[in-house]
Amino acid sequence: MTRDDTAISWPWVAGAFAIYVVTEVVLGGLLSGLLTGFVSWPFRMRLEVLLMAASWWLGGLLVGLISPKVRLVEPAIAAALAVLLTMLYAVFVPIGWFRISLGRAAVGSAIAFGLALWGADTGERLAARMGNKASRDYAGRG
Repeated sequence: MTRDDTAISWPWVAGAFAIYVVTEVVLGGLLSGLLTGFVSWPFRMRLEVLLMAASWWLGGLLVGLISPKVRLVEPAIAAALAVLLTMLYAVFVPIGWFRISLGRAAVGSAIAFGLALWGADTGERLAARMGNKASRDYAGRG
């Protein structure tokens, strides 16, 4: 492997971030159409967390599938950045219980990083089955 093969691709980080936004909007749009009538606020919050988690995994999967080279870290970095950006919401909202803290940011970013990494690994393994040479080399090592 050359240095170029192992370098972080910031365009892929940005692309993965965009994929997370689109995936979450699409999933949220699909579910919001199904949830009519009364739905409790705690239930909606749980759904939002599940949608975010699903978007990180699916986003990683999509990057693994469509990237010509092996891209594992890029979607994971993008997911962690997405969590940090979401937590910045607390800076602009005057709700007392929605506080930003280093611990919450670290835990949330670590969970997002792990889910996206898992999704990217799954995507690379699927891409290997579909004939991507770089993905095949990656999948053959594990």
